[in-house]
Amino acid sequence: MIRDKQLSPRLILLGGVLGLIPVLKWVVSSRQSREAAIDRDERLERHHAASDGWIESTTGWDPSGNDLAASTPAVEDAGSRSPPARLSDSLMVERVDASRSVDAQLATLMEENDRLHEQVERLAAELAAAQERERAGDARLARIGEHLAANELRLESEWRALIEASLDGEKVAADPTRLFAPMLALLKASGVASAAKEEGGSRKDVHPEPTAPSCRVGLQFDRSVETHNDGGSVRTREYEEFAVDVLMYLEGAAAEWLGEKIHVEFGMHVDRFGDGELRLRMTTREFRAIGGSDASFSIYPDGEPSGPWLERSPWKGGEEHRPLPQAELAALRLALDPFLQELRTLGR
Repeated sequence: MIRDKQLSPRLILLGGVLGLIPVLKWVVSSRQSREAAIDRDERLERHHAASDGWIESTTGWDPSGNDLAASTPAVEDAGSRSPPARLSDSLMVERVDASRSVDAQLATLMEENDRLHEQVERLAAELAAAQERERAGDARLARIGEHLAANELRLESEWRALIEASLDGEKVAADPTRLFAPMLALLKASGVASAAKEEGGSRKDVHPEPTAPSCRVGLQFDRSVETHNDGGSVRTREYEEFAVDVLMYLEGAAAEWLGEKIHVEFGMHVDRFGDGELRLRMTTREFRAIGGSDASFSIYPDGEPSGPWLERSPWKGGEEHRPLPQAELAALRLALDPFLQELRTLGR
């Protein structure tokens, strides 16, 4: 059975190869043009050198001082000679050959491009089928689908993607970036970007589900200044504040469900300072009711030279609290920065 973890790297690799096709075309064309130009210049130089030698020999001058006119055989009648081949004809033939070579290479690249596109589409279909098989084999995912279907949600696919990514708390604690894509998809589909900000504030809230009016999607983006007073010395720092608050509260439930109404929460708060400091907290709550587990992930400064600290749970049956190496922080920023840029756009 083809699994999600096996297919995703292959799709990423093929996507990268497809992105290189235009670059390869440009490289082939540029290289061929340079080679043609160099070859043309060399032939012109040889032509000029041959012409200079012919002119010198007919004037009777030789560096050794000999009279070339006396030793040079009589020139045959012009009418008996064949006209010399013109250099322009030779260059034209070479240009045609070079053009045909480039066209052949581009045709090969285009065929490879089409083949890779077909392979990507086939793998994407296999991935979708594998995800469906996984849902069918996981009773929790199947039951979540029944709960969502019972409420006829307008954004059912977006809610489902976010819940499935958040269901296992330890996976979220190990890699909180797994929530970025489904959370962003829900934010965009909810219409929060066009919502009005609360009076005098920077927060936006929408209730995107007519059949489940308690469902809420909230977003905040603001720029602020933090002030420190260290023994009479005042220090200020500018920072950006991001907040995402999502609540899914379902009025209906799957058939034969005897538990409480389904409700889960997602929270994220980020302070990003101009000097590079980062404070982040992400939480998922109330997932135990649907067979999952809650999670928390935090990065915060402690004022020590060791730098930022990481705190997360659940982690190997408990919690983890340790200094965060710069390499790990850099890897997190690589995924976080593009996500925050999207939040800036949606939150303005």
